[in-house]
Amino acid sequence: MSAEKRIQLRGVCCVCGRLHALKKDGETLVNHGYTVEWGYFDGTCGGANNVHYGHSAAPAFLADYIEGLRRFRESLPTRIESVEATLKNKNEAYQQMKADPSFSYVDGSQMRLEIANLRVRFANLWELYHVGIQSMIVVAEKAIADWKAVAPVAVDLDVEAREVREAKAQAKAVKDAERKAKALAQAERKAKALNNSNSKAAKLEAALKEQVHCALLYQGATVKSWIQAFAGERDALSVYATVRADHWLSLGEPREELIYNVNDYALEVRRDKDGKAGMCIYQVCVMPTLAAYRRMFQ
Repeated sequence: MSAEKRIQLRGVCCVCGRLHALKKDGETLVNHGYTVEWGYFDGTCGGANNVHYGHSAAPAFLADYIEGLRRFRESLPTRIESVEATLKNKNEAYQQMKADPSFSYVDGSQMRLEIANLRVRFANLWELYHVGIQSMIVVAEKAIADWKAVAPVAVDLDVEAREVREAKAQAKAVKDAERKAKALAQAERKAKALNNSNSKAAKLEAALKEQVHCALLYQGATVKSWIQAFAGERDALSVYATVRADHWLSLGEPREELIYNVNDYALEVRRDKDGKAGMCIYQVCVMPTLAAYRRMFQ
């Protein structure tokens, strides 16, 4: 035997225009439009606990609602004046506090908070009076003009729950596919970058194995030049370390350790001395063991 269906009647709220559940009477809307923060129930929509928009009593409710909005709008100038006067008094009191030589910024923190809250309240009331309430009245009047009888909507809660689960699963599948596509694209970019790096490294190795022009620089000036073919980058770094050490020793004693002066040295390797081929294909400006700076195939 199949389980009994869970059916919930829903209707459109006259005030917020959203679909909400109806009470057991099938006419009035349940509480909605509220928040529950810090354990407190705060706020309720003006259409809660009243008939739904499709009910025959909806136009009369909307007319009363409009009248209430107008009365509320008429009371706003007095409230605005009251808040404005309080704000003025608080500002004057704060200025008097600041005039005291013993005043500190911390002392006025509570007063500044009260002034900030009053400014927000004043701005909200001003906006309600000049814009908010009138726009709400216009919307309610249009709702009365457009009204027509509409029966509540019967919603199968089990079907709805299943549809929600399916929608969530579909959204998750889409996100997973996007995540995989992004990961794949990133992997392809990394692979391409690695291939380019390997290609440059291979080109450098091949270039160093030819007869190249080498120059040892000390404090920006060339102190030794020679032509040589290297076995590869490691061999070039080894030769650079040897030539650099020999030059350092040739400068005479007493001197500091070479380790403290390696940044004064540089190695440049070129295909030729002049012309386009004379561009520096390999350059080391710091210790090779600290990932030597290079400028390859510019």
